[in-house]
Amino acid sequence: LHKTHPEYFALIDGKRDFTNLSTANTFGNLCLTNKEGIKAFAAKAQAFFDKNPSYDVYPVVPQDGMYKICECENCQKLASPHLGHTGRFSNAVFHHAAEIAKIVGKTHPGKMIGALAYEGYRVPPEIDLPSNLAVRICYTRQSLRTEKNKKLVQEAILGYKKKNVPILVWTYPLFNHRPPMKGLPVLYPDILQENIKFNRDNGVVGEFSECGYYGGNGKEMPLPGVGHLNDYLRCQLLWDPDMDVRAELEKYYKDFYGPAAKEMKEFWTTGEKLFMKYGEATLYTVADLKNFEAILERAAAKAPADTVYGKRVRMIQNEIKPYFKTMYLLRGKAKFFGVSYIDKDIPMTYDIDGVWKHAREYTLNFKDGRTVPGHENTKLFALANKKGLALHVVCNEPMMNKLIVNAKKRDDVAWDDDCLEFFIVTADRTQNRHYFVSPNGAVTDGRRTKDVNTADWAWNGGMQVKTAKTSNSITYTMFIPWSDLDCTFETLPEALFQLYRRRNSGDITKGVYQTMFTSVAFHNYSPEYFGRFEFLGDENRLRNGSFEQLDAKGKPAAWSGEGSVCKEKAADGKNSFKIVAPKGKAPSLYSDKIPVGEDFDYSLTLRHLGAPGCVYVLFFDKNNKQVAEPGRSFYWTNKSPDWRTLVFQGRVPARAVNCCVVIRCFEGECRFDDIEFRGGVKFLKANPNFKNGSFEELGADGKPVGWGKKLN
Repeated sequence: LHKTHPEYFALIDGKRDFTNLSTANTFGNLCLTNKEGIKAFAAKAQAFFDKNPSYDVYPVVPQDGMYKICECENCQKLASPHLGHTGRFSNAVFHHAAEIAKIVGKTHPGKMIGALAYEGYRVPPEIDLPSNLAVRICYTRQSLRTEKNKKLVQEAILGYKKKNVPILVWTYPLFNHRPPMKGLPVLYPDILQENIKFNRDNGVVGEFSECGYYGGNGKEMPLPGVGHLNDYLRCQLLWDPDMDVRAELEKYYKDFYGPAAKEMKEFWTTGEKLFMKYGEATLYTVADLKNFEAILERAAAKAPADTVYGKRVRMIQNEIKPYFKTMYLLRGKAKFFGVSYIDKDIPMTYDIDGVWKHAREYTLNFKDGRTVPGHENTKLFALANKKGLALHVVCNEPMMNKLIVNAKKRDDVAWDDDCLEFFIVTADRTQNRHYFVSPNGAVTDGRRTKDVNTADWAWNGGMQVKTAKTSNSITYTMFIPWSDLDCTFETLPEALFQLYRRRNSGDITKGVYQTMFTSVAFHNYSPEYFGRFEFLGDENRLRNGSFEQLDAKGKPAAWSGEGSVCKEKAADGKNSFKIVAPKGKAPSLYSDKIPVGEDFDYSLTLRHLGAPGCVYVLFFDKNNKQVAEPGRSFYWTNKSPDWRTLVFQGRVPARAVNCCVVIRCFEGECRFDDIEFRGGVKFLKANPNFKNGSFEELGADGKPVGWGKKLN
């Protein structure tokens, strides 16, 4: 049909969609109003029923991940953005399915056309539907733990009930059986019963449960020990929605675990309590994980290994072990995205001698945490100012001749290219921004709401991009305004970040991901594994780092030690500092101590000229005892005939309350200038400690706003 009837396919940017111009999958998309195309689709359904008379339903469903509909005049008339994010395609999609159902109903009475209410077309359409169109509403049942999601699903069911069509549901308990929730005991019996009773009372006639989990090798990988109980209860409730669920669970604990019934009841009820409290894997603490393991140890002690009860307990122990190991590793490693904040404009040209010298530097790993070989690794540099977030990414690429770059302009599908993919997500998930950038600078961007399985790819943000290629690398410089998150820097809520690089090595089916934060999740959109933004302040906490302030003796204020201020060849301002090391001696210069906070990132930048030297960041506890930074003793400054900008980065060790910077020369003459230290203490983004400290805002009574009565 691609060649004989291209007009049957969706028109996207002047082209017919035979692949992925409007969907996440690569099988194309249809014009939803082409009358001849509708007749052709109906003919396929009629032929199917003729050949398979025992079948009752034929599906008519768009591809997954549809983010646009056909842009012809007739289809656009049916666009329904006023129905919200999960209804913006409803009128068009159901028009298409309904017209096919009407044709089939005339020739095959009793047969049904099956449609999904899914993604951007879950909300009921504003058109009448024929009675032979069966609608299956898709939702994750465990998401009904929030009143908002429960209301949306119930409204959808009631809406289709008014259309007088058969209603079915498609649920996804599989999201408990794959990362990041995989391995955790998840139980939600009250949600199951309430929803199944509501469905029964409102005309739902069938249910499908997508309860398997498939790994990348195509094999099913269920965890029957921790994955079976919700499915068991679901089946019991479908027979009798009014049954006493708690009594059924008591019988289950006794019959299934025998002498370990008490402990396993504690295990599952703890799982239920924590799931209803948290809802996502990242919130489970180390103490929670250890508690699960301790309960299972007590259960195993009660049920001998050679009994059926003992085997069931040990099956769960063996299932959770590798997943808990990963969870412990992730919780044992702080996940911060440290970004240096500067009160200056950030140029789209990367220059280490300019403001980019303050950028935090990161190296990406493979998703499972393995190190990427240097010839194909990826470096990320991050800066921020009041306007937005700036990222500079250097992708080493030994196979430049095999780059896959199909996206050429904005909103071309970039996710199958050799590309960057990154997320900025608020911690409460109310704002989710998703970006893809191709090596040509083409941007595909979208947003997600709390219905995180659906992306709005029609959304366009304000990201700027500049890319460049060499014989063995691709560089990206990007600037994302805070307005993309519907906020300013001052009002930016707690936010999370993740960056992926996709390398295809010439084969689009074998894309391999490098990532900023280790992730074992099935989908790239997995905020459980993202890192929290942490801003490093703009203030120069090392006083007089450019050596412009001198005391009465001509020594630099806030520094002590050997060496002298030098006026010639200054890198910044009028002065630099020179250290001359006689043979056998290593003179040093010490800064005054400055405050730090433990377990925060820091960044030290300086300019160096001349002989090799060393730079130390020495940390001290509240008793003025030195605290070592793990894995770090000093930073080396190689010989440099010209001024060179150097950037050193680390993390403040536990117990440290302050630090000082030491520069040292071992032989010959070296100079230092423009020394700056950022971070190390919590940076509060320009939010004042109290309102109206300058008393400029007055109320109607002439009193200063933000100030009131004396405290008792």
